[in-house]
Amino acid sequence: MDIKNWVEVNLTRPSMFAKESKDWEILFGSVLWNIWIMRNSIVFNNPMEDNTGILERSCRMTNSINNANRERDQANKSQPIELVGPTVWLPPSEGWEKLNTDVARRNTDGKAACGGVIRDLNEKWRIGFKKFIGICSTMEAELWGVYTGLRCAWEQGIQQLIVEVYSLEAIQTLKNSTNKEGNITIISYIRELINRDWNVRLQHVRR
Repeated sequence: MDIKNWVEVNLTRPSMFAKESKDWEILFGSVLWNIWIMRNSIVFNNPMEDNTGILERSCRMTNSINNANRERDQANKSQPIELVGPTVWLPPSEGWEKLNTDVARRNTDGKAACGGVIRDLNEKWRIGFKKFIGICSTMEAELWGVYTGLRCAWEQGIQQLIVEVYSLEAIQTLKNSTNKEGNITIISYIRELINRDWNVRLQHVRR
């Protein structure tokens, strides 16, 4: 079994390897993510704020994901919502590339980060990014993700780009040219990028 299949099996069929398979796929994914973050902090000489061990951080992440899932399930039971749009990533049309972004924000101190990836019709990775933002709201973090992704796409010479964002509020803010959020400087930066000589489509996608 090669490493790709080994990772896939751990994420999709945890009982094949784990003695205790409950939450194994979440913990396994969290460990891989924290190894990647640690590797980047060493390669780019960017010390991490959290100096605890990889396993401890991964266990905390697993608990946070489980708590979020329980809160989501409880909210869905009390107030059902209509789900619109695809549940899986769909490749862009020929001649287009697609940017997907995501953010993370810590409630304790408001510090946030964003990241994203650009892929083409064949799901080929074009470029990825991550950025520590600082203290801001979740929507501002979403906007920083859009801006950083747009800038990466422009620098790569991409001419037709679809931008998929989880935050409906962020999409509506960017599409409404008369919105009252003009005090958020990042919005003007994003609009300046969008208005350059290329085709950019903004669309909301559910998480």
